[in-house]
Amino acid sequence: GSMVGSLEFCTGKLGSRLILVLGHTQCGAIAGATATQQAGESRAPGSALEGLLQGLASVAKEASDDLGPGASQDKLISHAVKVNVFNSMNFLLKYSEPIRELVRNGDLDIQGGIYHLETGLISHAVRVNVFNSMNFLLKYSEPIRELVRKGDLDIQGGIYHLETGLISHAVRVNVFNSMNFLLKYSEPIRELVRKGDLDIQGGIYHLETGRVEFLGRSPRQTELLSSKLSLPPSMATSTVRTSEDGTLEPKLALKMLKEGNERFAVGAPVASKVNHSMREALAMKGQAPHSAIVGCADSRVPLETVFDALPGDLFVLRNAGNTCTHAEGSILGSLEFCTGALNTQLIFVLGHTNCGAIKGATSAYLAPKESKKQASQALDVLLNELGPVVSEAQTQCAKNASVDEIASRAVKLNVFHTINFLLRHSEPIREKVRAGKLEIQGGIYDLKSGRVEFLGSSPHQSKLVKASSTVAPSLKQKIGGA
Repeated sequence: GSMVGSLEFCTGKLGSRLILVLGHTQCGAIAGATATQQAGESRAPGSALEGLLQGLASVAKEASDDLGPGASQDKLISHAVKVNVFNSMNFLLKYSEPIRELVRNGDLDIQGGIYHLETGLISHAVRVNVFNSMNFLLKYSEPIRELVRKGDLDIQGGIYHLETGLISHAVRVNVFNSMNFLLKYSEPIRELVRKGDLDIQGGIYHLETGRVEFLGRSPRQTELLSSKLSLPPSMATSTVRTSEDGTLEPKLALKMLKEGNERFAVGAPVASKVNHSMREALAMKGQAPHSAIVGCADSRVPLETVFDALPGDLFVLRNAGNTCTHAEGSILGSLEFCTGALNTQLIFVLGHTNCGAIKGATSAYLAPKESKKQASQALDVLLNELGPVVSEAQTQCAKNASVDEIASRAVKLNVFHTINFLLRHSEPIREKVRAGKLEIQGGIYDLKSGRVEFLGSSPHQSKLVKASSTVAPSLKQKIGGA
C-alpha cells in the first residue's frame, strides 16, 4: 500500500539504492502483539489498533515457535522484533516487482537492523563510505578480482584527515560563528544593532605580518536580527520526555512544535546531543511523546530535526504524500495506540512544498484519458488514491493553472484530507476530539525557508466529530460488523 508505494517512488524516481528496515528493542507494538498471540485471542478486531496487533500476531507466533516452550516474555518480544524486521523485508520482496527487479540487477540492497534503546547502537546495520568503494572495485572489475584471488593485490581502506588548507578557513568560520552567536542569542545586542547604536564586525590577526584582515559584518546579520531566541544552547535544559512526565495538553504541545521549528529555522537547534543517561531513561521509564506527527517520507523533511526534537518527543508516522490511502489501517492503528496507550493529545499532519508524491499524483490525474494505464504497482495505487485531492485543487485554481500551481494547492488540501480521514474512520480518535482530550492540526513545511506554516484544525472538524462511525476501506473485511 502506501509504504510499498512510497518505497517504489524512493527507489525508482529518486534512485535510492538502499532500504534499511529498522526495528528497536522494547517495541510496544510487538509487545502488544505478543500478548495478543499468547492470549489466543481470535475474535474480529474492534478497532484499527486491534487490527494492527492481530496482524503482527503471526510474527509473535513465529518467534514463539523459534524459541520453543518455556521462553520468557522478554526473550519472546526481543526475538519477535528481529523476526518482524525480516518479515518486513520479505514482504517488500514478495509484493513489489519493481523492488525485486532492482535487487536482481544489483541496483538495490535491502538490509535490516535493530536499534537498541539502551545503548543507542544499531546492530546488523550496513556500513558504507570507504567499504562501499572497496566493494565497488571488487564487484565491477574482473582483473582486480583475479589479482586478489592470486594474492597479488590487497585492498584495504582508511581515512585521510585533511589538515593543511583548512586551518585558516576554520579561523575565518569561527570569527563569523562568534558574531552569529551574539546575534542569535542576545535580544539586547540585536536591539542595539537594529537601532544603529552598535556594529559587530570581525577580523583576523596574521602573526606573520602583524596585519589585521578586516572581514566586515556577518553575511547572516540581516537574517539573525529577526531571531526571537534569548537563551544559548548551553543554558537550555535538554532532558528527554518519559512516562514520568505525564501528558502534555495540546496547546503546550503545539507551542513546543512552534518553538522547535523556530530554533531550526534560524539555525540554533538545542536537541543535537543525546547521551547515555537520556537513552537509559527512555529505555527504563518508557515514552510519553507530546505530539504524533503524520508526515511525508521525503528525505528533505526530517521531522525530528524540523521541530528540533529529542528522542521521546515525537511519535512519527511517514509515507510518500503524508496521507492515508491504501494502507490506512497501520496509520490509524498507530495513532489510536499513541493517543490511547501513550495518551498523546496532539496529532499534527505535516505536508511540504514541492512534494514529489503530490506532483506525481497531479500529473497522473491531469494526463489524457487515453494515456492512462491501469495500476500495476503499489506506487500507481498510491498516486491514484490522491486523485480526489488533485481534483478538488483543480476546481479551486484558475482554468489555465499549471501543474505546479495545482500541485501547490493540493499540498494544503491533502493535509486537511488526511485529518478528515482520521476523524471519519476512527471512533476512538473522534471520541477524544469530542471530549477535548485530543486536537488534530495541520501545517506545511517550506523546503526553502525551513519554516512551518501552521494551518490549524480542519474546517470540517465540527461536522465530522458528530458523524456516525465508518470503517476505513482496507479494514472492512477485518473489523467485525463492517
